[in-house]
Amino acid sequence: MDYTNAINLILKEKKIIASPSSYISVWANWYKGKVPSFHRYYVYNGQKKIYRTRLSMKMAKQVCEDWASLLMNEKVKIVVADQEKMDDLLIDLDFWNKSNEAVEKGFALSMCALVVNVNGLEIVEDENGQGFIKSIQNAHLELTTHTANHLVPITWENGRCVECGFVTEDTEKTVIVIHALAEDGTYDIYKQVEYKNGSKEKEKPTVFHTGSKNPWFVLIYPRITNNLEIDSPLPISIFGNAVDTLKAIDVKYDSYNVEFLQGKKRTYVSSKLGEVDKETGEVKNSFDPDDTVIYQLPVGTSINGEDKPLIVNVTDNLRAAEHSQAIQDELNFLSKQVGLGVDYYRFEKGRVMTATQVISEKSDTFRNMKKHEGILEKAMITLMKSIMYASNTFTDIKFAEPDAVEIQFDDSIIEDKTTEKENDRKDVESGVMSKLEFRKKWYGEDEDTANEALKKAFGDTDLASRIATFGNALTQGQITYEEFVKQVYPDLSEAEQKAMAEELKEQGSITADALGGYNPLGNE
Repeated sequence: MDYTNAINLILKEKKIIASPSSYISVWANWYKGKVPSFHRYYVYNGQKKIYRTRLSMKMAKQVCEDWASLLMNEKVKIVVADQEKMDDLLIDLDFWNKSNEAVEKGFALSMCALVVNVNGLEIVEDENGQGFIKSIQNAHLELTTHTANHLVPITWENGRCVECGFVTEDTEKTVIVIHALAEDGTYDIYKQVEYKNGSKEKEKPTVFHTGSKNPWFVLIYPRITNNLEIDSPLPISIFGNAVDTLKAIDVKYDSYNVEFLQGKKRTYVSSKLGEVDKETGEVKNSFDPDDTVIYQLPVGTSINGEDKPLIVNVTDNLRAAEHSQAIQDELNFLSKQVGLGVDYYRFEKGRVMTATQVISEKSDTFRNMKKHEGILEKAMITLMKSIMYASNTFTDIKFAEPDAVEIQFDDSIIEDKTTEKENDRKDVESGVMSKLEFRKKWYGEDEDTANEALKKAFGDTDLASRIATFGNALTQGQITYEEFVKQVYPDLSEAEQKAMAEELKEQGSITADALGGYNPLGNE
């Protein structure tokens, strides 16, 4: 349904609204797994058309699920100053489920929106009868999702949607919500409720002045250039260029099933094999005419040019291996087209399985994942800033540093990282890499933090090295106790060095007690 006129009426001005994509309904049907014009077909049994429903592997849905699992899973982290407070709020908003859903549906239908709402608002009318927000009582935040067929992009700037309308319908009413920029550059949220069948009078539009320069909505979509509508700013479905391949997969999958239904046995019958009704002259078959296993031959027709009995059974060999390979070939092509790389899917034992190998950093999957993460990261940062602003301004939950947000995506599936880390472990064992370098690289620690961790686990390795080096010289009489202390503890004051040297002389050896309790092995 086109809501352009309704949106223009609410805004009371004509805006250039981008035309909705004509492909959304096509992508929606493939996402559902059943396309009426394709999955409904017929076969001819020699007498009439028998309509059948083609089986579907629903690979469009599978592809979108897999991308959502790669990009927005339980290992993704939203990092802010008030971390515990944010974690609790995201759980209350059901953020993780809704964001995963937004990625899946956004990749399927070309885009999906996550929208911040504030509930518990008191609405009054101004002198012109226009509804607006006067005060906030018991306000709380809500996060909603809207798929491409329930949102209307209004204004695009530099490839980014800056104003948008969202439509929610049920059996009683239609709710139109519009996020539009005011003259001061902040966002106003307009809301119009229209009841169906005259059950209630049309409500007056309300306007909510957010005071925020950040939009309270973000669009989630794949980072793919739209080649189907070249001049359109609208994004494209992740499988927008793979519809023909989806068709090929379902044709072969349906044929694979038919191979087992009909491949073992085929029955040819003559049309003579029937009883003629003497009153009507109608031929009553002695078999089910809708059974596609039975093929009815016209009168006088022979099989392969030879006269045959009235009923002939033909048994063929099953072509399971050929079908499996054909399906696998199409799956390889599909996974390549949607950016998952070749061999991401395997067809085994009559079903599709996702490849279990860890993804390589050099693979197409990894490169495309990073590409999509770029779009998703910007959207998530904008959304988190809007959530914290709305929470600080309209609720009792307050966040410090509401503009400081970091998104940490899950890279644990990268094979090269695991291999590289193991190689670095071997370098540490062989002395090529230091433990300090290892911790800084793989634990993300600065030098001071890494040093403290190493001291706790292994003792001060630099100090141990100095004690071992100059301790040998001391025991061999090559240096004095004073020279030993100066070399091992250069940061001590002259008085402290002198006191430690005197203590070592009295004991006549290097002991842990004399060295301030230091134990280079870190033992108890």
